[in-house]
Amino acid sequence: MIYKLNWYDYDESYSVGTSGSDGGIIVRDEEHSFGARMTLEEDGSFAPFSITCAIYGWMSHTRFFSAEPEANEEFDQMKIELEKILSLVPADENADEDTLDEISDEISEFVEKFS
Repeated sequence: MIYKLNWYDYDESYSVGTSGSDGGIIVRDEEHSFGARMTLEEDGSFAPFSITCAIYGWMSHTRFFSAEPEANEEFDQMKIELEKILSLVPADENADEDTLDEISDEISEFVEKFS
């Protein structure tokens, strides 16, 4: 399956240069049209670089890095995997139990893969 990345600059890039959730300066901030956001911060509370990603209403996950090239590479890989999960999330709040289980499993695999 080919995924078309529907990512765009969050808040028209106005958030870049401001303080992020990890206490660092936002250097990259993107949102997905289906309801997700990824932020890359520099000089945060715990590491030189951090990525925080969220699927609205479903999950939030943060990773830490010592070098910017690795953080940017992982940011791009995480976007692809998040989009796969987003494709499973129903447009309305009425999902059957099997769908909810599948989404939960995919989120768990994502967190394990990107720990």
